[in-house]
Amino acid sequence: MTQVYLHPEIGDYFVEYDFAEVAGSPCDGGPADLRRQVMQDYVGEKCILLRNVRIDYDQDFISKVSFPPTWYFKKFPSKVVERDKPLAKSDAKKALCRDLFAGDAGLFHRFEGEVRAVNSGIRRVLDELLRHHRTSATDIIWRHTETRVENLHFDIDKDSADFESVRLYLNMDDIPRIWHTSHQLSQIVPHYYETLELAALRDQPLETLLQVLSLRLFGNWASRGREQFPRHMVLFEPGDVWICDGRTVPHQVIYGRRVASSFYRLDSAALPPWHPSLASKVEAMHAAQAAGAEGAAEGLKGYAYPFGPGGPKPPKGVTHPDLKNDWDKLYEDSIQPRLVRL
Repeated sequence: MTQVYLHPEIGDYFVEYDFAEVAGSPCDGGPADLRRQVMQDYVGEKCILLRNVRIDYDQDFISKVSFPPTWYFKKFPSKVVERDKPLAKSDAKKALCRDLFAGDAGLFHRFEGEVRAVNSGIRRVLDELLRHHRTSATDIIWRHTETRVENLHFDIDKDSADFESVRLYLNMDDIPRIWHTSHQLSQIVPHYYETLELAALRDQPLETLLQVLSLRLFGNWASRGREQFPRHMVLFEPGDVWICDGRTVPHQVIYGRRVASSFYRLDSAALPPWHPSLASKVEAMHAAQAAGAEGAAEGLKGYAYPFGPGGPKPPKGVTHPDLKNDWDKLYEDSIQPRLVRL
């Protein structure tokens, strides 16, 4: 049973659907079509739990595959494994076989089959949900390294105004995956519009707005775990499947070890009429503020004094880590057999 610890200052935006009921509903795009309802909830900044999704794979075998704690394996692009080129002719697969299985081709081929099984199961779910959409990319990322306390953030995708993204998550671990989430984008933008001078970002790329909000309201990697915003806490149980747009729901992984997540891209030019793009929604927020709309609903609370334009500054004498190049060292430094102050 998924557990949600609701913060009283944040709206309850968690919903659930039975996937069998979704698949069995009329596929006509009408009000009774549950595919439409699911995606409208997704666009409406909700976190959606999908019940009764079955994805068969050898969990015991997968749990014994140890991914190195490097930046590359932090968000492993599983399409490397899915490519048709055989191990003997693929340098990328040879490197994986070496890094994950010490060169044991038999174990690699077994792993290859499990990756295909999991990914095909995830795509089966998404293909059902997205029968009214046109997809342009169907990537699936495996995050099978230990994650401890990310910083609260919005997802930032390059050129994000050019497509809609759909992120589905499957907890492949044998323990819950713990998330924190906070106020939705549609609440945050009007509330901080003047304070953060967001009007200046109206003609900037959409990802610039999301990056500015993340840095100035939540902080960066160095300030993780010390965010000033209220947060819901969610424990996604082993086998749970959920979808959530990280571009509109700020989130942070508090703890988790194994998850597969989609990075589907939808053709923005072929969206159903009931699916507004995020770019159009953000433009509507700008237009409303320019027309003199009031701030967010009374009661939204957050950090009253945002960080400066450059985001949070590191303590004197300390520099921000190079996450990409130093990820393995940062991880090792955090799990020492002693008290570690972060």
